[in-house]
Amino acid sequence: PNPWLGQQVDAYLYLYVNDQLAYDQMDLSDVALTGFWNHAEGAQPRRKRPVQVRRGEHTYRREEVVHYRLFPIRAGEQTLPELKTSINVRRRVGFGGRWQRVERVAPELKVNVRALPEAGRPKQFGGPAVGAVRLEARLDRTRIDGSAAAELTVTSRIIGGMLANLPAPTVGKLDGFRGHRPATQEKVLVGRSGRVE
Repeated sequence: PNPWLGQQVDAYLYLYVNDQLAYDQMDLSDVALTGFWNHAEGAQPRRKRPVQVRRGEHTYRREEVVHYRLFPIRAGEQTLPELKTSINVRRRVGFGGRWQRVERVAPELKVNVRALPEAGRPKQFGGPAVGAVRLEARLDRTRIDGSAAAELTVTSRIIGGMLANLPAPTVGKLDGFRGHRPATQEKVLVGRSGRVE
């Protein structure tokens, strides 16, 4: 893959199990994702229905073990490190199959992260806010009586990008109004499309 700096990258770890084998107690090695920011909930184990695939003369069950939602924070060639796992396996032959502990390794992957182009950048470029960006403003009332207060809510939203890279919205001076120190709130979630927003 060749993502842009700050663009979401989805990395999956799959387990291929021979159809004649059963498995249990999988342990994964720790992963140091240097050069990437990982969404906090992105590496939670997910149990999906296995998919049968055929390779040569053998049939395997392919199961999704982990789904990482990553955001590159450095341009250039980055490395997703190898993943080691140990797992108990036995043959599906009645109830007498003996469990054996085996180890497997998923090799490292190279990712070429593209730097954002210099051409066309605005003068006040705030960082690699890559993704679908939306800015919304809402006033809690349309009529204000006398010295009553009104609340202005400004929401900036980015889909498929890092919220930390999105510049905070600012509100300039409003003639005829006196403002107070604004309160800020951040929320990160995963939408139905799998994009972090």
